[in-house]
Amino acid sequence: MAAKTVTHTVSLTVDNVSLSLTDSSVATANPTDYVLASQSVSTSYEALDDGDVDPASCLVMLLIKNENTTGSSELQLSLDGHLADDGDINTNPTIHLVLHNGQTNLISIENYGNVRVKSNTGTVNVSYMAVQIGANS
Repeated sequence: MAAKTVTHTVSLTVDNVSLSLTDSSVATANPTDYVLASQSVSTSYEALDDGDVDPASCLVMLLIKNENTTGSSELQLSLDGHLADDGDINTNPTIHLVLHNGQTNLISIENYGNVRVKSNTGTVNVSYMAVQIGANS
């Protein structure tokens, strides 16, 4: 299968001031290396499903949304949920990103398997798409 183009666009507008950023990459990975999913997360860290995405050694675009519309639960993301030196999952990773109800974020990451998510309280419903766009250099 031929490589596919992956395009991501982000725009932010406040009154009459706006900024729009667009980037396009030709995915060197197999064009089926993606996952589109949703899940509910609680107050314990858990990994996102990786589908066909290589969780250890690839460049990935991750679009993620906190689908909650009520309550005060935050979706908390850690990008250092890797294995600790003793081989166990890092149980106290740093929170790098917080998404409140209805918020969406687009990030590029090198090791999708390091992503861990949790709620600060209660349950958060999460929707996400991760697309492998290349191998780590």
